[in-house]
Amino acid sequence: MFGQLANVVSIDAHNLDVSSVNGFGGWFTNDVDLTSLNISGWNTSSAKIFSNMFYNTQSLKTLDVSGLDTSNATAMSNMFAKSGLATLDISNFNMQNVAADTDRATCLAI
Repeated sequence: MFGQLANVVSIDAHNLDVSSVNGFGGWFTNDVDLTSLNISGWNTSSAKIFSNMFYNTQSLKTLDVSGLDTSNATAMSNMFAKSGLATLDISNFNMQNVAADTDRATCLAI
């Protein structure tokens, strides 16, 4: 959806209706210049795939994912890999349905 956007530094997608989206795989992949991203208000309760969602977002230093509902997630590999995130609070993430241990481990790799 928003991946591969060269030179984009800011995306404000708050309250975007994503309630019927099944997967967010690669949505912001390779947005290397992205420094600001607002995804607040997203209803991700139907989503199963979060793999590579923020992959290679090297310039992104902060991100609020507290509103993401991952209760139906089955794939989360490399969700934050190669991002520029210095810290990340995923205390609200539910990964009980993520099948592979490697998915859970690489999800958390920054």
